[in-house]
Amino acid sequence: MHSRVQIRGASPMRRVEAVASGSSTPLGTKGSKNAAPCTLEISYEAVNFLDIHIYQDKENNLQTSVYRKNTATNNLLHANSQHPSYLIKGIPTGQYLRVRRLCSTLGNFKIEVKKLYDRFKQRGYSHNCLKRAYKRALESDRNEDLKEVIGNCPQITYRQSKNLKDRLIQSHYKNPSTKFLGRLDTNEYIIKQFMNCTTTGVIYVMECACGKRYVGKTKREFRRCGRYNGVMKFTAVEHIKSTTRIGDIDNKLLQCEAEWIYWLNTKVPAGLNEGFTFSPFL
Repeated sequence: MHSRVQIRGASPMRRVEAVASGSSTPLGTKGSKNAAPCTLEISYEAVNFLDIHIYQDKENNLQTSVYRKNTATNNLLHANSQHPSYLIKGIPTGQYLRVRRLCSTLGNFKIEVKKLYDRFKQRGYSHNCLKRAYKRALESDRNEDLKEVIGNCPQITYRQSKNLKDRLIQSHYKNPSTKFLGRLDTNEYIIKQFMNCTTTGVIYVMECACGKRYVGKTKREFRRCGRYNGVMKFTAVEHIKSTTRIGDIDNKLLQCEAEWIYWLNTKVPAGLNEGFTFSPFL
């Protein structure tokens, strides 16, 4: 049994007008002449889902074939398109294999392939190209592909529910370090001041991947030092408190920077600091 029913309802614009004007007339009866038709198909033997046509054969077995809407157009890529040649040659193979997977019987496959062949010819594809794609799809065994996925004994597997690890928020929190490794011939330097990424007036040590270091200073927030470089490692080692006089903070930073350069021996060539002078102490 297969029947088609055409339903005509009110257009969306008429519905909006009826609601806005506060009309008490049923919406289904307003603007019926301008309404877009809606087709409803009822069948006990077949059903269409996406691009698959599922039907019941004479032996009451379910079979599948390709479903294509009546309003569908031939939107295949033209053979003379400026796309790469390997892409154009691969389209027929992919489409033929798709039809082979959707068709459960060889008869349905040959019927759908003939329709597909005509559409490809309309788009300028050669006979030899389509013949190679057809041969490859014909040689592929649909049952073998399903056997590899399902196996000899199809079973139902249950998905694991979320455990405590999935429900907890993952965090990469690290305990703040209060030690900084100095020169190779000295002990570790213990950082006595609290500093974070928003601290201003900081003496920092930048360590390169090659192992050399650079001592620098900044009056801005410490996090702005390494925002353009994700390879170098920046460590804040000392904090100079700001004063009301701008010149004092600049001079104190220069003095403290010079002390760290001398203590860590980061002058070239042992380090990366150039132009080291004692002028801030004069």
